[in-house]
Amino acid sequence: MSSSNFQKPQTRQEQQVLEQQQRNKDAGELTELVRDFLDPAAFFKAIKGIGIDYFCGVPDSLLKDICAYITLNTPKENHVITPNEGNAVALAAGYHLATGKTAMVYLQNSGLGNIVNPIMSLCVPSVYSVPVLLMIGWRGEPGKRDEPQHQVQGQTTPGLLGITDSETLYGQSKRFPLSREEALKIVIDQLGKRDVVIIAQDMGHERDFLTVGSMGHASSIALGVAMQKPKRQVYCLDGDGAAIMHMGAFSTIGHASPANYKHVVFNNGAHDSVGGQPTDAACHNVFCFASMKGHVGNVYNQISCPKPKTKHVLSVFVLMFYLISPVCNLVTVKPSDILEICNNTCFIGTTEFTSSDALGVVQNLEDIISKELHSVLFGSVKITNFNWKQGHELKLSDDEKDPEVLIFQKVDVDRTCLLPTNVVKYPVVIPFRGNVVKESLINFINDNCFTYINTNGNLNIQGLHRENILQNIFSVASISNLTTENLVKTKRVNSFDGNLSCEKGSRDCEHDANKQNNKVHNLYTNLNHEIPKCDKIKLPTKDEFFHKYLKLSKPVIIKDAISSWPALKKWTNQFLKNKFGDQDVHIKLTPGGEYEGVEQVNKWEDYTTFKIPEVVKQKLPFPDLVVVRPATMNIKFSEFIDLIENVSSKISKNISAYLEYSSIPDYLPELEDDLKEMPFFEGILKREHLNIWLSDGKW
Repeated sequence: MSSSNFQKPQTRQEQQVLEQQQRNKDAGELTELVRDFLDPAAFFKAIKGIGIDYFCGVPDSLLKDICAYITLNTPKENHVITPNEGNAVALAAGYHLATGKTAMVYLQNSGLGNIVNPIMSLCVPSVYSVPVLLMIGWRGEPGKRDEPQHQVQGQTTPGLLGITDSETLYGQSKRFPLSREEALKIVIDQLGKRDVVIIAQDMGHERDFLTVGSMGHASSIALGVAMQKPKRQVYCLDGDGAAIMHMGAFSTIGHASPANYKHVVFNNGAHDSVGGQPTDAACHNVFCFASMKGHVGNVYNQISCPKPKTKHVLSVFVLMFYLISPVCNLVTVKPSDILEICNNTCFIGTTEFTSSDALGVVQNLEDIISKELHSVLFGSVKITNFNWKQGHELKLSDDEKDPEVLIFQKVDVDRTCLLPTNVVKYPVVIPFRGNVVKESLINFINDNCFTYINTNGNLNIQGLHRENILQNIFSVASISNLTTENLVKTKRVNSFDGNLSCEKGSRDCEHDANKQNNKVHNLYTNLNHEIPKCDKIKLPTKDEFFHKYLKLSKPVIIKDAISSWPALKKWTNQFLKNKFGDQDVHIKLTPGGEYEGVEQVNKWEDYTTFKIPEVVKQKLPFPDLVVVRPATMNIKFSEFIDLIENVSSKISKNISAYLEYSSIPDYLPELEDDLKEMPFFEGILKREHLNIWLSDGKW
């Protein structure tokens, strides 16, 4: 395009050129330094204001300020630097298809040639009308000094931006007995109804997107969809010619490594859709997608097609990309690192005895599982001469030697003591037995890592059931915004009022102690909130109890539920004394009927001599309080009955007693027939315990 074309503007693009020329003329000699771009912060704010928060493209020196601003102010997942400009447009199209939102693509005008095809195939109104905001650095603006190639590019830029239409040709290769349609059917039959498919040819799948034109960009469109829809399996069904055309996209795919992304390449050695011209993949022995493993991914599986009458077979490869590393080998993990890992997660390790086939299965599961579950981690471990810390060896039985896969289970944290300990807890090591196949290995992982996934990386039946329960389980938050923190006063009070000097045995001492306990309670309890109460209902039907309470884990008080039990009339004090009077029982004792409570720490008898370790004290929310537990005693059952009778009749004072957690089947089996199973949970709940509690009625 010559400069004379700009003398008489015919289009808006030409008019823009003249306006820019005038600005350059007004700027003086150093026109290449003129910056006409908006302030990056103001422009970024304006873009966000119209709903654009996803950016991709190829960096440009003229746009370096805004590109740097985008990088600093945008989450990594919303800013992708692509290998070429066409990839960026395709990625933006995939983003729009997945979210319905518009992305911004930035590039230098020298990359306009790379976007013409995807723009015409995806963005023009007569095709898919996918909206994309283009931000283009105008190198070689007419009237500015620049490199010769940029000057040519700058003059043609307005014309290139005016292109809005194109034509696509289709053809069908007849070289192989297995047609493209037959090969597609093999793959389609394995897809689920919810799977998303990006394909270069219509195949009638419920969720497929036909990439008319945009040759070589299907993989980037699929990546854009997969990154925005991580819970959906996204398949890119590609041809060998298209895949070769933009193999630079593989590095972006390999770096992003979405676990739900599958790239299936149909290699028939031809540009089938445009006349059947040969590709570099025509010689299967020379060019093979498998050779790319170790660079951008790993060939996971080769689908065996029905054998044709000739030796030519359409090769179908599934390329899987990994999160940890584009290299196909798993990361080797040392024993000391496994100890750290198993404090938080379950570790699945291959060994030096793992076959290549088994390694492929494990790697496939790593790709499926790792991004969905944080409770498992994959790696490789050398078990020959394996030693934990301090020479502790890995113990495997003779029939477990040379395992291909090991699971190191997550170590349960010891919560019984707040003091740090030097005792090392080693993870339980479980070897996989049998042939390493996908289904068996996934079951092995579920059983020993306590996961709930199927071979596609989705939740299995048990997992779906568990998820449904967790989503619908009752929570106090659903009926009240009250939390434990609301009930506890944050202010600490270090001094207490009250008379604590009463003599032991004094009748006034119990009264003073109760007054003191009430003051302690009031100091730490916020009485301005009403605690939510449980439902109180009459005897429910089995269906009502199951659906309204049991399945939701919702607490409920059922009135008159035991009114028909023989025990209510039969279990008199005299009956229990006659039947079990000579048996020993373990009881709890307290002065005022409060069997658990809190008191100020300085009331503890060893307060002045016993010091709480600082590491423990820092973990205590109320270091100025101690928990008070009841005293215990072993006495005859008849003596216990006499004691609670005396307390109830006020013959004995300043004492309360109760019998707890005594198993009826173990100690009082004759009483079991006097208790009837509740009709509303008969057949849906299994009894685990049947205990008796007896007291004087003061607690």
